[in-house]
Formats: sequence, C-alpha cells, structure tokens
Amino acid sequence: MQPCTVWVLRTKSLCSDRDIPVFIRYLNAQERCKAQTFRTQALRESYVVSRGFTKWVLAQAVGGGRATAINIHQDKGGKPYVVSPQDNLDFNVSHCPGMVVVACGENQTVGVDVEPVDQHVDLSIADRHFCASETLQITQGPSGQQADRFFEFWTLKEAYLKALGIGLSGGLAAISFELQYQPRLFYTGATDDSWLFNLYQIQDCKLALCRRGGGGEVGFLEWREGRTQQISPRQLGESIKK
Repeated sequence: MQPCTVWVLRTKSLCSDRDIPVFIRYLNAQERCKAQTFRTQALRESYVVSRGFTKWVLAQAVGGGRATAINIHQDKGGKPYVVSPQDNLDFNVSHCPGMVVVACGENQTVGVDVEPVDQHVDLSIADRHFCASETLQITQGPSGQQADRFFEFWTLKEAYLKALGIGLSGGLAAISFELQYQPRLFYTGATDDSWLFNLYQIQDCKLALCRRGGGGEVGFLEWREGRTQQISPRQLGESIKK
C-alpha cells in the first residue's frame, strides 16, 4: 500500500442481482439486521454496498484477509476504526449518490469527504457556517466558479473534522482554509501545517482528503466487479463519463 490510498466504488454501475449479494456476504449478523431497518430497498442497498465495500477494502489493507472477519467499531466521537494486527492503519469513509470512497493510511490520521457539486447551492449557507475570509474567496470569484469553490471549502472542512472524529458537530466555522495555492488550515489566524490536504475533481464531485503523520503520493484504486485497478483521479472522472 502506498502511504495513503483512496479506494473508489461507482455504485451506479452495480447490478442488484449480481453485485448486492456479493456485498451482503461480507456483513455480519448485526449488520444484516441493521440493513433491514431501512425503509426502502434503495436505502437498504446503499447501506449494504457502503458497509460491504468498506469491509472488503479493509481486508485488502490488512493483508488480504477475509472481509467477513473485519469488525468495524466506533470511538466515543463516532469515528470508525477496525481492530486488526495492523493497528497503525487508519481509515475514513464517505459516500454520495453514485459513489463510495474509502481512504486508508498507515501511521497517519486520515479523513475524506466527497460531495456532488450543486450549481444551484444556496451560497448564503457560507455566511452562516464559513469564516468571513472563506465567504470572500467564494463571492469574489467568477459567478460560474462560486459553487465549485463552496464545495471545495465544505469537503475540506468535513474531511478534517471527520479525521478528528468529531464530524460536523465540531463546527464548520471553527476552522478556516486558504485556497489561493495549496489548501492550508488556520485556527484563529494561526497556520497549522501539520496536516496535508488534497482536493480532487471527479466528474461532477469534489473530493477532499486530509492526513497528518504521513506523506508521499496518494494512490487511487477503483473497484470493478471484485477486482481493482490503479487509476488517476482524472482517469476516474473520464471513466465515469463513459
């Protein structure tokens, strides 16, 4: 595994009769019971795919073990973790319509978020949840790029808060980012360069990855019918369009 690897599953390409049973096999009894609590088939399948894919990825990350043997727990803040011989492994999960993303990193803390870019997003949300400097970076840009910039800030903030294990309850406005060059994190004016941030455009989605304690290249792997292939974010976006 590279220092940090992002595994991507395109759920729109899945076949209910063929692929859903594969992911169901990876779930334990408790997870299968939880799947039945969702009211619609679409929600049940979304949970099964996200949970099953995450367990499959973690099985590969810890050395190719059985996905059924992976047990995912949550810490007090709600951040998922897995107990394994590879106790230096951290991971984070994000999903949106059409995509599930799992980021894994060794000897580091990771957070990931993926969001579809809604060109009609209510930009006044930034006034309530972003810092003044971020709102300016959004509104002073070209009108055709404001939604993209909004979701860049949103995914960076959520990925960072998820890495900390506190989620959105940590407060989006408690931190701020500067995007002129590489994304940089600020606390009340002080720069924190202990975190590394990456932003990716994958078709119509923004993906943000944050990590601390690691470095080097970020690898992307795409799942297709039980196999994975290494792929760049640009190639991934192009493959989704086909």
